[in-house]
Amino acid sequence: MVSYQDIYPSPAILRSFDIVRPRAAELLNLKYFEAEPARIPHEILSQHHLLLNQRETPMRVENWRDAAHRDFIFLPNEIVLTPAGIRSGWHWHERSKVI
Repeated sequence: MVSYQDIYPSPAILRSFDIVRPRAAELLNLKYFEAEPARIPHEILSQHHLLLNQRETPMRVENWRDAAHRDFIFLPNEIVLTPAGIRSGWHWHERSKVI
């Protein structure tokens, strides 16, 4: 089986197993959430924000990024990335399960 590193066109600039400091927890913060339908206020986050949908069924989600509004169906195992420095707000219409 071929690994991603075998086919990527350039060598890694940073490899986690080479790092003594900072610790992995300082580079990546992983959290699992389950929440009833709710809203997250529009904020500018200092870190990249990656959501992985862990529900078994799709759910309706609204997202605002700067001035753009997206109303979409968040599919199981789908990933949404919001880069750091972007003003973003959320509204999910069903119970969520996300990493």
